[in-house]
Amino acid sequence: MKKKIIIVLLILLGIYGLFLIGVKVHYGFENKSVMNRLEGEIHYLERVDGNLVLMKSNANLTNKEVLYNHAGLGETNSGQNHNVIDYEIQPETNEITVIAMYDNEWSRLKVEQGVGTYYGPEEYGDTSYDEITKLSQNNVTVELINGSIYLTKNNEKTCIKDIGNNYDQNYNSYYLSALSPDGRYLIYTDMRNSLIISFLDALVPWNITYTYVMDLETNEVSPYRNISDITWMY
Repeated sequence: MKKKIIIVLLILLGIYGLFLIGVKVHYGFENKSVMNRLEGEIHYLERVDGNLVLMKSNANLTNKEVLYNHAGLGETNSGQNHNVIDYEIQPETNEITVIAMYDNEWSRLKVEQGVGTYYGPEEYGDTSYDEITKLSQNNVTVELINGSIYLTKNNEKTCIKDIGNNYDQNYNSYYLSALSPDGRYLIYTDMRNSLIISFLDALVPWNITYTYVMDLETNEVSPYRNISDITWMY
């Protein structure tokens, strides 16, 4: 009896192992060819211990650094919200301001050396989830139209990511994240079959990657990192 149980367990472990390999191959987790070629610096929001934190790193995701973490400062009368929901970088001075919950209201804070100084209330509230529909750099434009991504270059417009006939803004769509300053690399989010992705995310011992970077000259694609509000500095 024990021998049969061991055999069954080994078979189940083997099936699970094949499942993990299949997921990795399907989502291309081992392919980093495009990401490794990226240059420049990016600022972005990423969850750290459940809270959205302002980060910066090289575009290839090396040399990560926390710029501002609002943890412990977002207490409200109805609970807590320690998220940085948006940020802004002044191009002339590189001054950084963030929007976060402070003293029971959405507020703008100036960030210097990881410390936020209160500027005042932010009347617009949460602006971090506005959908980007168009990005342009160096005479290259990418557009999001009904969930599909279109590239315009040399006055020619082509569809580079087609959502097909099952477009749904919430559950089956592509989304734009960032375009490199030279117009060659596009970071985008692939939320096709997002319900299936959520199911797979619960079955694998890592986070399913649904953010990718594409070389717009070669159409090569590499998995990126699930981050948001990306600003490509140079």
